[in-house]
Amino acid sequence: NDLFPVALIPAIGGLGVGILLKFGGDMPPGLRDTVREVDLDAIRASKASPPQDLLACTKNVPPLSERNDFARFSRKALAATATLGTGNSLGPEGPSVEAGMSLSRLIMNNEIFGKLAWVFGTLEDKNMTEVQRVNRKLARDRLLLACGAAAGVSAGF
Repeated sequence: NDLFPVALIPAIGGLGVGILLKFGGDMPPGLRDTVREVDLDAIRASKASPPQDLLACTKNVPPLSERNDFARFSRKALAATATLGTGNSLGPEGPSVEAGMSLSRLIMNNEIFGKLAWVFGTLEDKNMTEVQRVNRKLARDRLLLACGAAAGVSAGF
């Protein structure tokens, strides 16, 4: 009799996340699609034209200027809190990893972060080709995304 309400706690958390997904608007993509979205944002930011295969798998992603990433990532953090707080699993693409990646995405899309040339190198180097500029932005953004994911994994333990 006493175990019945405790056994329902994970189901209640799952129901809360389901309601958030249904009525809360769009969520950031999962782990694999996040990398593609970051790559697309990096290529768009460097004014290069993205390859067609990247456009095909990210066709519903609006440009960064048309997205409210803070709201998207806040919903993801609320879903993570509900999931972990009600006893559900961390999982391979768990909520903590998602929250860490979301935070790193907010930082990488911030103008101040782009000015940290002494850490990641500048993108305004006049001697760089367009390909070098895109590759540097991709490497910088992927590194920050990996750091966010690692922070999420460490927070899960």
